[in-house]
Amino acid sequence: MSQKQPGNTKKRIKRSESVSNIKDELRQLSQPPEYRIKLPAVDSKLSKKAEATSVNVQKKTVAKKSKGGDTVLLRTVAEMATCLWYLKTKFFKREWNNDDISHDEPSARRALGRINRGIDALKAANIDVQDPVDKRYPPGSESLMKPSDFLPKEGLTYAKVESTVVPIIFFGDQLIQQGEVFVAVPKSGSAPPNIEEQENKEEKVSASITESL
Repeated sequence: MSQKQPGNTKKRIKRSESVSNIKDELRQLSQPPEYRIKLPAVDSKLSKKAEATSVNVQKKTVAKKSKGGDTVLLRTVAEMATCLWYLKTKFFKREWNNDDISHDEPSARRALGRINRGIDALKAANIDVQDPVDKRYPPGSESLMKPSDFLPKEGLTYAKVESTVVPIIFFGDQLIQQGEVFVAVPKSGSAPPNIEEQENKEEKVSASITESL
């Protein structure tokens, strides 16, 4: 003969207790009020614990939804900021932080004015768009700006950003968009030089000159 599982027995007992409680409540309701027996009160501690658990689950669910919504919103803002950056720097050939709207065409002046107002709105919302073009490209900066390619160039002693494909965008201190750039490097190599070693050499040369004096 097959043995009965203890777990199944417990479940049946719980179901029977629940059905029995419902029957007791219905039986009491069928009696006149003066003959009804007051049922035992629910444990207030257990009730509060269950209520608190339910509230915590709801809060966590709302927090997850809010976090997901914030991520989508920040991605949308980053995309819109990139569009403004492209229009100003690539189409109108203006520096990102240059507020000058001078142009031969009135429509172009109006467009530049609207772009500048959009940039001001981004700044007011704590959105910081950074275009690293012509700036030094230090080792270990891949987390901020991904190099599309390294371009050997004559006359360079250090790596620098030759052109920006996608700007770096922050929301406060939070990076919401990684930049993408082309990096110019000294002709002798296709990888950026070690800036720390170069600076250490310069410091040693400076110190030796000072001692000789």
